[in-house]
Amino acid sequence: MNMTNHAVLPVARTFTARLLSLLLLLVAASHAHAIDPVRMGFVDMGRIMDETGIAKNSEAEARQVVAEARAKLESEQQAIVKLQQDFKRDEAIMSESQRAAKQQAIQSRLQAYQQMGLDLQQDLNRKKLQFVQVALQPVLKAIKEIASEEGLNAVFDRAESALLFVDDSMDLTDRVIKRVNSGS
Repeated sequence: MNMTNHAVLPVARTFTARLLSLLLLLVAASHAHAIDPVRMGFVDMGRIMDETGIAKNSEAEARQVVAEARAKLESEQQAIVKLQQDFKRDEAIMSESQRAAKQQAIQSRLQAYQQMGLDLQQDLNRKKLQFVQVALQPVLKAIKEIASEEGLNAVFDRAESALLFVDDSMDLTDRVIKRVNSGS
């Protein structure tokens, strides 16, 4: 396990523990003060993304962005290979200072290529996040509407909630899919 996983696991466990504590507190408070009980529902976000076509659309957009980035990197790589071939071809007829300058130019170009790769990866990550945020807007709207209609206090993603038991009657997934697909 790498260092980043060691750092993330305690945070995830802490979040889960706090979430469960909050839920227990809400349930206890509702019983102690005779207020309305906490009502919760859940959805399967993976299924929603698949069955509404959102995942497919986002994936197609991401593939386009990746293809453009890959083309830029390949073009730069080919240019660097050409510089290296030219250097090897002409090295014997170059002066020492010319060789050093050409080697430095190639090294600088390689460093710029590596930085370009890092920058493109960061750009891809930003765009992926933007795709997800835009794609989730109609889903989150449908979830909020259905939760309001049902009088729910909370809606969880079945895969991410760490709930150990969920009554299937609380599953809102089919309704969310229908609402997103109907466009309302």
